[in-house]
Amino acid sequence: MKKQIALYLIFSLFASHSINAKIWINEFMQSNVDGIIDDLRNFPDSWVELYNDSDSGMSLQNWSLSDQADYTKAWKIKENTTIPAHGFVLIYCDKEALGMHTDFRLDSGKGGAIYLFNSNGDEVDSVKSIPKQPAPNIAWGRMGDGGNSWAYFIEATPNKSNTGPVSDQLLPAPVFSHKEGIYKNAINLTLSLPENAPAEATLSNIYYTLDGSEPTSKSTAYNNKIVLSKTTPVKAKLIVSGYLVDRAVNRSYIISSREMTLPIISLNLDPKYLWDDEFGIYVKGNGVYGKTGNGSNDKVNWNNDWRRPMNVEYFPSSNDTSVINQLGELRIAGGWSRGHALKSLILYTNKRFGEKRFDYRFFLTKPDQEIKSIMLRNSGNDFGNTYFRDAAIQHFMGNKTNLDYQAYQPAIIYLNGEYYGIENLRERTNEDYVFANYNGLEEIDMIEKLNAENVKIELKTGDWIAYDELMAEIMKPLNQIDYEKILRTVDTDEFMNYMILEIFIANTDFPHNNVILWRPRTDTGKWRFIVKDTDFGLGISQEPTHNSLTYNLESATDKNRRLFVALMSYTPFKEEFYDRFMIYMGDILSYKGTSHVIDSIQQIIEPEMPSHRNKWRGSQNLTAWYEEINKIKTWCSKRNDYVYNHLASQFGLGTLLQMTITSPAGLDYRPGNITVNEIPIQYPEFNGKYYRNKELNIQWKGDPAVVNAWTVSATVLGRTTNTTYYDRDISYVVPDKCSKLKFTAIHYQSTALDKIPLPGITIATHEHQVVISGLADASILTLFDMTGRVIYAGSTHEDTVYIPLKQKGVYILKVRVGEQSSGMTTLIQPL
Repeated sequence: MKKQIALYLIFSLFASHSINAKIWINEFMQSNVDGIIDDLRNFPDSWVELYNDSDSGMSLQNWSLSDQADYTKAWKIKENTTIPAHGFVLIYCDKEALGMHTDFRLDSGKGGAIYLFNSNGDEVDSVKSIPKQPAPNIAWGRMGDGGNSWAYFIEATPNKSNTGPVSDQLLPAPVFSHKEGIYKNAINLTLSLPENAPAEATLSNIYYTLDGSEPTSKSTAYNNKIVLSKTTPVKAKLIVSGYLVDRAVNRSYIISSREMTLPIISLNLDPKYLWDDEFGIYVKGNGVYGKTGNGSNDKVNWNNDWRRPMNVEYFPSSNDTSVINQLGELRIAGGWSRGHALKSLILYTNKRFGEKRFDYRFFLTKPDQEIKSIMLRNSGNDFGNTYFRDAAIQHFMGNKTNLDYQAYQPAIIYLNGEYYGIENLRERTNEDYVFANYNGLEEIDMIEKLNAENVKIELKTGDWIAYDELMAEIMKPLNQIDYEKILRTVDTDEFMNYMILEIFIANTDFPHNNVILWRPRTDTGKWRFIVKDTDFGLGISQEPTHNSLTYNLESATDKNRRLFVALMSYTPFKEEFYDRFMIYMGDILSYKGTSHVIDSIQQIIEPEMPSHRNKWRGSQNLTAWYEEINKIKTWCSKRNDYVYNHLASQFGLGTLLQMTITSPAGLDYRPGNITVNEIPIQYPEFNGKYYRNKELNIQWKGDPAVVNAWTVSATVLGRTTNTTYYDRDISYVVPDKCSKLKFTAIHYQSTALDKIPLPGITIATHEHQVVISGLADASILTLFDMTGRVIYAGSTHEDTVYIPLKQKGVYILKVRVGEQSSGMTTLIQPL
């Protein structure tokens, strides 16, 4: 006899109630995928049915329901809800906490409980030690309303008597002949019964769909091979009378002869969840349940945050089978960009669907994440332009500095088998971001500021206490603010990076909008900021001349700007701010740095853009796309000079000098090999501007066998001096009236006779002489040209020696002290 998947009837030992009780917990569903739809036009996560066995209606106002035995923590029914005589009431357990929606959801695992309390706080009924759900959309209820025995119903009976058939057997899944994947040619798909199918099952008990919908007994029954000649989602399940039915097996078969160089995401769901006029999320709809806003005066369905069940598959490349194939939910996301034909989506997973996380590392820059939800973004305000503006902006500094940024991975989307072009796979900016990036941290406060027209501040999670304390402090007169308190409660290092990025890109959809701040709920937790929706940057709204520094400082009483205004009145923060800003603009925010990021993303998505633009623009021609990319690159090429001037003017830094820092030619440079004022330099050549009379600390953090000294070339009043410092770490005060400064990392070579460097010696070269300073008493000097000819030889008791040079070239200097055989040999390369 074929083995079946067995479940067990759970009887009255798990349920308790008084013999005089009139209201029962009668039926519940731990995971409602799409079994019932609620008054919010959503599918509630779970639900509980109450039954009144009396001959009269009863008010449930101030009654409570909970998944805990502590009445004081229970969710309370605040509305005057009456349960009819011998009637039912449904309570939606979905964390919505409004109307008949609780502030908790039922646990889909084993060991959970449900408690019902009357208005006095007395326990009226309870169900304990609830077993793990066998599958989504299966209800557990009393066999007969108010009865003592419990069972799984083959079909749930919400708001109806529990008179339907029950079962303790869950049907297994049918077997597919082909794995899901990308195929060049048509395939012949066959379905077969699994080994543990019931004896009475036949092939015709396998039902399947090809449009993304969930199969039912009214769907096509399988009887022969399925020929797939175009991209098709196939869902199939076994349905046999008298058995519980699981969710369908989902497989996407992407039929395409062209090369696809991006990961592929296939989303499959019932078409009516997308296109139905009443509750489809992707359409304008009939206006009955739609909402106005986001640029629409009409009530449109896509303005709702309705979630709809779906299957998601992720193919890392066209050569791979899926690394993810799981049940979840999706909804429309964004603001005004909801009006685009291609809409942003948020994908959710949860234990009640079968998988707690999206168990794949989507982002190379963030390989160790546990992801609960993720966004497929249509590039927002940049939809018709470069299609990657926000991703590029965030990666200018993301993963290079202390900054909470959204990682990026472009992907090809198929929706129910239809090609939908590219969407940008992005991290979310809610609690799930913190969970994924901070080792599962969940105890946080999080605040969001949004809505450009009428600023709205929303508590995402936690409470207002720490935020109110911060606001109270920074709204004091500037000379009364306790800056040490701000430093204890705000991660000012991260906030500084955050503001530098927003100011550099000239984002004017900020700081009144798109601001997310969060903190761990600990005594030492500090506020951090997550970069979000920067699409207004890089020229969409402002020219490169825009003074974003004064824009963010212009209103000292504006609460949105107040933290930055307050910190900029604190001298240590202010001085580090403009110093760091200038260093970034010679490195990661230099034109070389920003164009490198832009070019890299362009190269990644360029092969797919003809198909994407043909889908949404009706043409594969990329001329307009290239023009948009050139616009942001041109904007970046002009931006730095203006920002340098803004900084110099705001902080009285005078005329700035040109400064370069270079690593040895041909070196395999690693980001951070060089640091400037403790800031890691990402690229092998720094090229920017700086200010005078400032001490610079430059360090070589890489292999000491590669670099062990620096040469400094300083041009002051038209005269250039070259000085060599025989140390990997140097401090250098920028001379007054200096117009040009160049630091070159070098490696000096010692002779076989002379291996020990003498500290403290500096070498400066001018046009016709070399100046050697810091000499010890009785030093012996020998200067050679590259042929080995002695140019100079002598001893000195002086600290400094001047040696004339007749021509430019490379020279070798040997220094010995007294009669010691050890000394120092180095290369001198004068102008």
